[in-house]
Amino acid sequence: MEPAATETLLRRRTLFHSSQQAHKPLLLFRKNATFAEERQLLVETDMPAWYQHTPYILTGYRRIQHSLMGCLESLRYLHNESVNFYTHALGAIIFSLLQLHTHYTVLNNDASTSAMSDSIVFGVFHFSAVFCLTMSAQFHLFCCHSQGVQRACMKCDYVGIVVLIVGSMFCSMYYGGPIWFLVEGGVSLMLFLHEGLYCYPRMQVLYMGITALAGVVTIFINTSEHFAGTNYRPLRTMLFISIGLLGLIPIAHAMISLDDTMETLLLSVSAPNIALEAFSYLFGATLFLFHIPEAWYPGYFDYWFHSHQIFHVAVLFGAWFHRAGLLEAFLWRKGFADGSMGCRAEK
Repeated sequence: MEPAATETLLRRRTLFHSSQQAHKPLLLFRKNATFAEERQLLVETDMPAWYQHTPYILTGYRRIQHSLMGCLESLRYLHNESVNFYTHALGAIIFSLLQLHTHYTVLNNDASTSAMSDSIVFGVFHFSAVFCLTMSAQFHLFCCHSQGVQRACMKCDYVGIVVLIVGSMFCSMYYGGPIWFLVEGGVSLMLFLHEGLYCYPRMQVLYMGITALAGVVTIFINTSEHFAGTNYRPLRTMLFISIGLLGLIPIAHAMISLDDTMETLLLSVSAPNIALEAFSYLFGATLFLFHIPEAWYPGYFDYWFHSHQIFHVAVLFGAWFHRAGLLEAFLWRKGFADGSMGCRAEK
């Protein structure tokens, strides 16, 4: 950071700190003056070192509560974790309702030819999404309890992220792979749906096993006290990236398995949703990594629209587009689109 920018940031911190006694949180349910006074929000320099995550969020910090009730009561007033909590708490509720909608209106309607395996696949995805969002919400609610509780909640948050990644990949591997679409004139087109090998159950089991093992290793590394230091941060980050890149292996396998003819084309009926999903995650992660926009204007995005909040919304959109891609792949697999689909040969 440039010296002038550093000086400006320090000046703003001093200004916020000097006016802290007059600062009161915006209460959603005001009981009395004592309630407001006891829950005055703090500035970043008032917080212990273990709680200082970013130098660009200057105000809106809750006091260290040392009480579960104190953390729960913080739902009643606005602070810099409010949006982080509510976006994923409401998201967990939404994806729970989407599971019910999918089960009763898509998989079990009169026109559906779904099997028990389809119900399991969509159940796995929605559970993964709800679990991840719930773990994220609990972290942002209870992170002000104490250092020990914050670390425990953060580990649960890491587990939720891995569960969503692995669960999403499982579902993609189930519906993915080559299928044969018979068009007029007898021309066979090879369509590739997302990741994986729908027509190759043995390979599905192999890749799902590899993905599950990678997920277990990632969870172990990210929750182990031995790897908790900043020296291992690159390792933890690379594990999250690597587990996502595992999805490329089934794609490569499917491409190698295809007939190398002019009539063979690689298509993807889920391509728009895949692209939107990837954009959502990459966009949110980029802003989160570089602290945009709060790094440009420290103190102006403490309560609303800072990078972590935007990332939370991006995760919701990414999960939504992934679900849309699974639904589209399911409809194609079950022949709800024009044409006759199926595996040319079970392997």
